[in-house]
Amino acid sequence: MFRSVITDGQRDGSIDPKLDPLSVTLLLWALSNGVIRFIDSQSEHMAAHGVDISHLMTVFLDLHVRALAPATRTRRLIS
Repeated sequence: MFRSVITDGQRDGSIDPKLDPLSVTLLLWALSNGVIRFIDSQSEHMAAHGVDISHLMTVFLDLHVRALAPATRTRRLIS
């Protein structure tokens, strides 16, 4: 299902058509799983150091959006 979202984005121009949809799907799955596990296991430690987990997730998603966008297009979720 996620791979079809990637190919749909490639068709509408929001995702770089040079990217391999299966590779992108597997990597996004792995990266997201790692970040979620990290936050789950370290949330108390991060909170003790003033880390805003919501902001951390926004930055994580912003990195994905920018990495997937075609080179001629700039998209950001955060400023």
